[in-house]
Amino acid sequence: MVSFPIPPLQATLALQRAAHLADPVPTEAERRRDLKALCAFVNNHRDATCEAISLDFGYRNRVRVSRFGTFVVNRVLYSATSRLIGHPG
Repeated sequence: MVSFPIPPLQATLALQRAAHLADPVPTEAERRRDLKALCAFVNNHRDATCEAISLDFGYRNRVRVSRFGTFVVNRVLYSATSRLIGHPG
């Protein structure tokens, strides 16, 4: 098992683990809701994401990161949502 030294991260991972164990297979509606919320989060926090990427990897052009990053994330989330059709739930 991986050990994380940061207490808030450990607490968050414990909450995620407990939620998964309590309900390991979400319904299609729950998955759609979660993917929609994730897409909104990514789009609503675009500036912070661009800043974090720039800090992590050195200077990155904000416009390029924003356009490319948002496009890729939205496309992946759309693809994931479209694959839920007919998923047992």
